[in-house]
Amino acid sequence: SEPDTFKLTSDVDIKFLDADTLRTVGKINQFSLQHPHIRIRLRGMEARTKTFKSRRDTTEIATAHSDVKLKGFSIRLDSIILAGRNVRSIVSLRPAKSNKRIPHFESKLYADTLFTRFFGTRSMTRILTNDMAFERVTDTTWTSNGCILFAENITRTPMFALPITASNTKIYQHGTTFDIKNMTLRTGESSLSVNGEMHNLYYSLVAKKPFNAQFNIKADTINVNQLLASVISEKDARQSNTMSDELIVDNKVEAHQLQVDSARIDSLANQLVYISKRIRFSLKTEANILLWSKLQLRNIKGNAEIINRTLHVTNFSFDQGSGKVISPFSYRPSRKRRNAQIDWFMRWERADIADLVKSCGIDTLMPMLQPFRGLVDCYMATQLTVDSTLTPDLSTARLAAHLGAQQATILDGDTFARLSKLLMFKNKKRNVIDTLSCNVLIDSGHVVVPPFTMSIDRYRACIGGEQDLDMNMKYHVSILKSPLPFKAGVDIFGTPDKIDFDVTKAKLKKYATPEVQAENDQKSLDIRLDILRHSYKLSGLPLPDQLKPKE
Repeated sequence: SEPDTFKLTSDVDIKFLDADTLRTVGKINQFSLQHPHIRIRLRGMEARTKTFKSRRDTTEIATAHSDVKLKGFSIRLDSIILAGRNVRSIVSLRPAKSNKRIPHFESKLYADTLFTRFFGTRSMTRILTNDMAFERVTDTTWTSNGCILFAENITRTPMFALPITASNTKIYQHGTTFDIKNMTLRTGESSLSVNGEMHNLYYSLVAKKPFNAQFNIKADTINVNQLLASVISEKDARQSNTMSDELIVDNKVEAHQLQVDSARIDSLANQLVYISKRIRFSLKTEANILLWSKLQLRNIKGNAEIINRTLHVTNFSFDQGSGKVISPFSYRPSRKRRNAQIDWFMRWERADIADLVKSCGIDTLMPMLQPFRGLVDCYMATQLTVDSTLTPDLSTARLAAHLGAQQATILDGDTFARLSKLLMFKNKKRNVIDTLSCNVLIDSGHVVVPPFTMSIDRYRACIGGEQDLDMNMKYHVSILKSPLPFKAGVDIFGTPDKIDFDVTKAKLKKYATPEVQAENDQKSLDIRLDILRHSYKLSGLPLPDQLKPKE
């Protein structure tokens, strides 16, 4: 081990101005203390102190004032480092106004640069101003208030590859409340402005009291892919902990140096997130662009609230393609962290059918929709359970969806090719569907498509059927209008890899009425509303008036 060393060059002047007042002026040109577990270095220190004792009341707290300036300092304690340049600290002690026997502290801290390292996390702050006041309430309890202002803070943590920069920040503190004003956060290609409040942060960590926070975030760009790619495993984090502290100053890790590994992003995104019952959190978000996987969402808006161990998102909307998506949802993990309950609602107007089928996974449940093209209005609600990897358990899923489209087209595909040949379509490559209005219901792994009518080529038909999760399909098409001299039906059965047809009699003619179609639409709507109501029940939030059942 290194030998203990101690060096000090100083000049100190101590004067008693009178019997009750003491003033000291000191200068330390250089101070150095080196020990195997602690190192302290001071350079260019000037200190002025003044104390005053009241003659009238000897029980009154004495008044003291100190003003300390430092050109530079560094303190190292094992894995903890605190260093700074051009630092000034002003501390005052006086009696409290409410009780002369209670001490009241005021402190002001100014610094050009402060550098901290707490184990693996490194942080550098430029142009810092800290103005705080402390007052004793009881022998063991103090109250405080004040503000912290800084021009820029750069933080590097072993668990995240990109530096996190906060600038032009004002933090006001009163008691257990922290009020954040106009904080600009940047990391990689993501940039956002943060305003908000935090309550009981310290006591939630040390005394397990509830943590409460409200934030308002506005962002230009949020690159979720890059953020997930920046997450570092614990093993890699321990290796990166040996990196030089100067990296934080030079900000050397650039965003373009990160390789986006799609498989790794999926593995990080698909992990169950546990929510503590002690957290109460609300968030209002607006973002111009959000990049997630292969999606580029625009004009994102939404409100999120964490309450009763449930994440509840309302008024969540974004632009996708030529349509607008409104998609509130709720998420509640189990207490044993093995699975989670998700209630999800989506309204996607003017959605491209191909994008809808692919992004919502309908292609696996309804493969017959794959050849459809055009714009559709989709209203969907689902209630399901996911495991620890966010894989849905479709055997317990509940879903209701309504699709409505005009002038959609159906392209050539294996199923369509065989059906068009069987029914002698004029256009066997591409046909326009005048109107499409259908519902899809899923309950405990059973998929049901209630009968709906559709016009295509020279035919008007009523279509309905069902299938299971093994893709065993049983659908029927009843011909209502055709150039054929008779009204027949077609049974469609099998799996997507092997589909068979049988010409039978029309079985669904009685369902091809506006009254039956309206009943099917209402049933789908009732299920969607019931799922929405359940999401509010999970979180304990009050039910909006428009969702309350009609008496």
